[in-house]
Amino acid sequence: MACRLTDQSYNWYYSSSWILTPDFFTYWRTTRGQTVYTWSASNRTDIINWAILGDVLQAADSSGVVVHSMIVTKVDSGHIYLTYHSGKSSLDRVDRPLSDIDISAYDRYYLVRFE
Repeated sequence: MACRLTDQSYNWYYSSSWILTPDFFTYWRTTRGQTVYTWSASNRTDIINWAILGDVLQAADSSGVVVHSMIVTKVDSGHIYLTYHSGKSSLDRVDRPLSDIDISAYDRYYLVRFE
């Protein structure tokens, strides 16, 4: 879904599939027919084994709603690194190892691969 924003100084459009995490997942899986893999949050090994550079790792809550997205920006010696923006304090993380992230905070993960 695209929306038009206007202001005295600019006129531009934005896509909710880019800025809203659930819309991003739905757009790529349903509209574009991309391959989407799913794993439980406790299975870090499968995420590491399947993720490749450029994949989008999305975290879902207990009801299955996707609430956070991270991009795989580095793969090195059996480790994956993620880049993302998070929190009200505008926390940016670049190449943060998956091993440093508490994956138990979410119930399910989706790996979106662009093929």
